[in-house]
Amino acid sequence: MLIFIAGSVASAIANHSANDSTSNNSNSDSLAERIYTVGLDYGSNQSFKGRNTGQRQPYYSPNFNYQAKSGFFTFVSITNNITSKSDTTMQAREAKKNSIDEWQINPGYNFDIEKNTTASISFTHYFVNDTALINAGIKNNIDYYMDHDFKIVNEKLSLDLDWGTQTDFSIALETYHSFDLENLFTEDNDMLSFIPGFTITAGTQNFYVTKEAARRRLRAVTTSTTTFNIIAFDLILPLAYNIGDFTIEPAFNYSAALNQPVGLQTKPFGYVTVALTYDF
Repeated sequence: MLIFIAGSVASAIANHSANDSTSNNSNSDSLAERIYTVGLDYGSNQSFKGRNTGQRQPYYSPNFNYQAKSGFFTFVSITNNITSKSDTTMQAREAKKNSIDEWQINPGYNFDIEKNTTASISFTHYFVNDTALINAGIKNNIDYYMDHDFKIVNEKLSLDLDWGTQTDFSIALETYHSFDLENLFTEDNDMLSFIPGFTITAGTQNFYVTKEAARRRLRAVTTSTTTFNIIAFDLILPLAYNIGDFTIEPAFNYSAALNQPVGLQTKPFGYVTVALTYDF
């Protein structure tokens, strides 16, 4: 693990977190173009379906995305926890063992259903080295979403299947709207967007249960929860500024976990993310 003395929207944790109002992979408006994107994400904490590990885990995540004209895309990212030399918690000691805590590869396909409805289907494989990560037991994910523009708001319905040491299914409904101001500092080459979004997630939450003794000491002991229930509310308030091919997007995120398994009591928490991207 790379050690930072001092302290985006990351993919492995956050990109299956509820931070996807402006997803790295949702690019249906640009299917007529071939796009290469490099990015760097930072987060002051990590969230997965409204949960965290109980200790703050800041991270950074360099990433690369290829979007073909056909709608096919491939997203690759590396995630590393940020720790300090003075941090002696069990989670920090686990993170320091690894030069890379997690990396993922995420191929998929974006397409239009009709004029105001876009969709995407993708597969993600996670290579997890850090057992202190909140989603350490998940190795694979299949995700399908539909996003419809009702003009006043967008409604995005996502279906997720996660599996690894445990298997989970979840459904998320996100409501968001983009408020755009064009050409603030240039004649025709920049835009400022405020895109508030609210997500309700329902599903099972076996991902937090582990049978491995090495991981039990890094988290509270919980019981398996195969019951399908509402498990999280998430709020995201991103402010994106785009000029030319460069975009910076800071965001405030707030997660509240519901119907938690016995032994896990994640309190509502807020955290900040910053994403930098460049298209070429």
